[in-house]
Amino acid sequence: MDCQIEKIPFIRFLYADAEGVRKIYDADWPDQFIAYFTDKEVTEIGGFFVMGFPQPVRTLEDAFKICRG
Repeated sequence: MDCQIEKIPFIRFLYADAEGVRKIYDADWPDQFIAYFTDKEVTEIGGFFVMGFPQPVRTLEDAFKICRG
């Protein structure tokens, strides 16, 4: 039996970039997320999930705080 199990990303971030284009970003480590979004403009946050659980974030800094623990 061939069973494919899709891996849940450690972090999933739903957002709109500087041009307003909605995107999904997945990361395996909090440091990856912080490095990728440092100095990036995000115009909208649709959701921030850690291990599949939604986290209360309104800004990138809120997400960074969660990632730092």
